[in-house]
Amino acid sequence: MAWVGEIPEGQVVRHRCDNPPCINPAHLELGTHADNSADAVDRRRTATWNRRPHKLTDAEVEHIRARYMSGGISQRALAEDYDICQQLVSHLVRRTRRTRPSHPPLS
Repeated sequence: MAWVGEIPEGQVVRHRCDNPPCINPAHLELGTHADNSADAVDRRRTATWNRRPHKLTDAEVEHIRARYMSGGISQRALAEDYDICQQLVSHLVRRTRRTRPSHPPLS
């Protein structure tokens, strides 16, 4: 609010550049959630929790866990290798997600 003023109901503050550490107040503007989502599509970015357009296979999940448990690789490096976010890697290696194999796709 210090930079854009009062934020009307239904509006959000959007950031016009794609540089996450940027703090330039000139890059802030008001818009709707729909505007913000359209920006993500236009700029070919998605939420960090959903960067990969398809699910990991069971084999990939097990490979991620095995590589992490063997040591020598960070969760961030694994996330980059599989084009997923580090938070998902953390859930996978702690087994708070994907605790059992997924069902095979229906034909």
